[in-house]
Amino acid sequence: MADTSWSFDVQHLYAQRPQAQGQPLIARFTADEAWQAVSAMNANIAPGSDGLGPGFYKAAWHSVEGDVMNLLAGFHSGSVDLESINRALIVLLPKTPGATNPADLRPISLQNCPVKICRETGRLR
Repeated sequence: MADTSWSFDVQHLYAQRPQAQGQPLIARFTADEAWQAVSAMNANIAPGSDGLGPGFYKAAWHSVEGDVMNLLAGFHSGSVDLESINRALIVLLPKTPGATNPADLRPISLQNCPVKICRETGRLR
């Protein structure tokens, strides 16, 4: 059996591709960035398991901004217990009456809004 090997330069393969700028990905979250994430969310999407959706965060931003920013700072520093905040409930909603097949159900993830805010900043994609 012949020995198969490939020789290539990974940098050369991706030389024409745009390079990601790493610094913005590791920078601290800003209040403006968090507000832009909240503003971009559909206010009527399903709330998380805490019962609070983006509509609440939009309406009460001046009251909750400090708490959200504390969470984002903790996420950035690695001091937040991700296991407790990154939980989501999955609910299966029937697409049609009498749905019995998995294809007849729509899965909805009920994730708490602060985690959605973190995701919407583009850092968790």
